[in-house]
Amino acid sequence: MQRRNVILISSADGNTMLMCKRRKSPDKGLFSFLGGAIESGEDSAAAAYRILEAEAGICTRDIQLRHVMDITYYQQDCCLEIYAGRLQEEVKVWGTENELLWMGLHEDFCNGEVFAGEGNIWYITEYVKKTTDILENKS
Repeated sequence: MQRRNVILISSADGNTMLMCKRRKSPDKGLFSFLGGAIESGEDSAAAAYRILEAEAGICTRDIQLRHVMDITYYQQDCCLEIYAGRLQEEVKVWGTENELLWMGLHEDFCNGEVFAGEGNIWYITEYVKKTTDILENKS
């Protein structure tokens, strides 16, 4: 089964999330969380930190990630391992693979014309709001 990380990153105040606008297929032009493939034999937490540093320049000293949930797609033989964390302080993010931006928690994350993931961004965000202190719940 293919394993991939999806990483929800919150700003230090918990009011915004780091999103990327995909430059490549699949989901070209849509916003999503950071993430990528977990290499064969690689620890999933180590992969999450590796991907985060490569895609956004966020280092292990900037954030503590928590493994919050998994979503398994049996028909596609794929498991998404969801990690989430809040920055310890504001940091400058950078990346060359996708455009990065901070997005507020009020967005319609179910809008498939704007967001990838077929509603999973909404689901993951709501789950993290309800089960952790990573995102401020302003609703």
